[in-house]
Amino acid sequence: LPQARGEELCNLVGTWRILQRAGSHRWTTDDLVTAWVASVTHQQQNEGGNKNEVLNYLDLGTGNGSVLQMVTWALLKDGYRHTKAIGVEARSE
Repeated sequence: LPQARGEELCNLVGTWRILQRAGSHRWTTDDLVTAWVASVTHQQQNEGGNKNEVLNYLDLGTGNGSVLQMVTWALLKDGYRHTKAIGVEARSE
């Protein structure tokens, strides 16, 4: 993946990679913990649910989208094939 000046290609989760700006919002262990809590909470509250239904979710204040991507990856891994995730970020950078 081509990188511009000031960008770094970093590991995110599984085989996913993410380009991050040096000195800007970057994924951290906080992102990992937030995604883990969301994934585990969803699994606990939807145990035995229909995985063929469309699952929609919204990530407000998504930053660089790392939590959104990690939760989507966990849902796909758990068998949810019809997932629609939307991330909204208000910052201009």
